[in-house]
Amino acid sequence: ALTVTNNLTGCTTSNSATSVLQNSSYTAVITASSGYTLVGATVSITMGGQDITTSAYSGGIITINNVTGALVISVAAVAVVLNSISAVYTQSGTVYDTDTLDSLKADLVVTAHYSDSSTSTVAGSAYTLSGTLTVGTSTVTVSYGGKTTTFTVTVTDAIYVRDGLVMWLDGEYNGTNGAHNSTVSTWVDQSGN
Repeated sequence: ALTVTNNLTGCTTSNSATSVLQNSSYTAVITASSGYTLVGATVSITMGGQDITTSAYSGGIITINNVTGALVISVAAVAVVLNSISAVYTQSGTVYDTDTLDSLKADLVVTAHYSDSSTSTVAGSAYTLSGTLTVGTSTVTVSYGGKTTTFTVTVTDAIYVRDGLVMWLDGEYNGTNGAHNSTVSTWVDQSGN
């Protein structure tokens, strides 16, 4: 029998045999461990001291039809890393300039993109938002795992009408023609009275 030596890092093999009969076939499926990927892995397969990697290995599968020498299989998977994040914001209601940034998370889907081409949705508690909600269009920055992206949101002035009176969300009232002067926190009567 010929020896089979597996030198595996960050991955496992479906064939744990330590020997193989001469002139027989040898197959194995290499699977990346959690947090690792075979994309960009370093792979080396020798048979009787000769490099047969190109003919024996493809996409995580080792196939050798006729074993004529001792096998040494070396596979070093690489750690999966976060390449980028993306954010899709679907505004479902009115956003006021007095709202908190975290209130936007209900309509926001943040996706993490990894080096092995996999993706995952990031929980709202795991990422942070920064920026300022100002009337008009505001740009908000999403940060996660050292990566950032932005999205825009339409922001409305925090004023509304109730029973014919203009009312700011801070609860202060004035007549129909009144306006809130946020600089000095007083009402400005726009009716000329």
